[in-house]
Amino acid sequence: MSLRRTSGPSRFLRWSLLSAKTFGTPTPVKMTKTATTTGYSLIELMVVIAVITIIGLTSIPNLFNRNDRLLLDSSANQLRQVIIEAATRAKAPDKNDSAGSPQVFQVSFGKFTTANIAGVENGEVTANSISLERGLTQCDTGDLQGGFTTLRNITLPRGIYIASFYPSNQTALDDRAVIRFAVGDDSFSCGSYNNPIYKSGQLFISSWAGKNKANGNTVARYLVVALGSQKVGDKRYVTLDRVTHQVAITRSNPQSYFTPVVDNLTPQWNDDDPPNRSLDPNKFTISVACGTSESDITISYPRAKDRVNDPGTVDPNLFVAYNINWQVVGSPNPPSPLAINYFYDLAADIVRYQFTTDSFTVANQPKTVTVTIAALDSLNQTQPVNDADPLLKQRSKDFTLSCGSVISDPKTDPTPPPVFQDDPPGTSTSCNPIIPITKTEQKILKKIAGVFISRAQAAQSPCVEAQL
Repeated sequence: MSLRRTSGPSRFLRWSLLSAKTFGTPTPVKMTKTATTTGYSLIELMVVIAVITIIGLTSIPNLFNRNDRLLLDSSANQLRQVIIEAATRAKAPDKNDSAGSPQVFQVSFGKFTTANIAGVENGEVTANSISLERGLTQCDTGDLQGGFTTLRNITLPRGIYIASFYPSNQTALDDRAVIRFAVGDDSFSCGSYNNPIYKSGQLFISSWAGKNKANGNTVARYLVVALGSQKVGDKRYVTLDRVTHQVAITRSNPQSYFTPVVDNLTPQWNDDDPPNRSLDPNKFTISVACGTSESDITISYPRAKDRVNDPGTVDPNLFVAYNINWQVVGSPNPPSPLAINYFYDLAADIVRYQFTTDSFTVANQPKTVTVTIAALDSLNQTQPVNDADPLLKQRSKDFTLSCGSVISDPKTDPTPPPVFQDDPPGTSTSCNPIIPITKTEQKILKKIAGVFISRAQAAQSPCVEAQL
């Protein structure tokens, strides 16, 4: 019997046939299918390693960028806290801050290498220092600012810097910007370190303007400090509202929300939908809490919104203030201003103004008064007295005040209860026995103790007056 070489593992098969021929013993051969062991080739393994390497290389920059963004966030939070601390110290200086002279607290930024461009001071990587400082105020605007003491100094992390500061009037010689708070002054100044000319207390500042356009501009509302990073393109904007003094952090420049456009329109009352063009008298009210010497009065009215460019639309985010006048009907005196440029919370649709007056009391009523309210925008454009459209003119209404059932006088302290006293068991040897002022009932132990104390004092010095 001849065997031919076949493919596959056949050594055992050849040995079995040979042994059967040699020994003459037929041996049954059972053919079974065995599993073949397989694996990755070298090329396949190299391909897998290359894919893993590429994925790892692409994810590593994202991890580093995430860290850089976290550095931006933490730096912006540090800056926000420093600004809040400077404002707080100016409003409530402690014993270490008060040195007998008017003081200022400021946050300075530096160092910048170029002058401002259109009110914006742009910084590079060298502008990475933030300082909280304390100093004395100037006697007048012509004096140079006195020296400052550094209370805290912050150096921004590597790669984080002050990308821009707005508004600023810096020159090439003045390498720092500043936000300055004066004690007792409910406003702040900003600009260059040597001459911060922009002041928040002025509602209408022609020089504190947004981006200029050929057809006009809009007065900016925010002081904006932008923090940038060399490694990522993101920025963090730390903003200081010049009206409310709120300090916030955003990821986009809030000045972009106030795009400069033509603004020569007065604010519009928000009483009704524009098609009706009518005022709702029920939303203009007065409430009185009467007192015997003075009364608390609250005036409530709908808010107004500024109109920019398009007469038919209003912008709820733009600044609107109010002038409020109060006049007693029949009085020869001119109207009395209750509030000039009164500002309120933008989140509320109803404005409430509260004040106290002694011209209206429980014994002095009723009176009819006329309240006039004029809305005005950030460019000092005030609603007129007369206008064909009721939503665009000043609001005026007569009110007859009445005490009603609300009394604003504080409750007087209750009359103290009568005080009872016990006659102590005096003795004939005592000159001036001590008379304790106690409650009506005493425990027996206290009475016995009082007897022994009185006798001891009398025995020691019977004719000397007891010293209380």
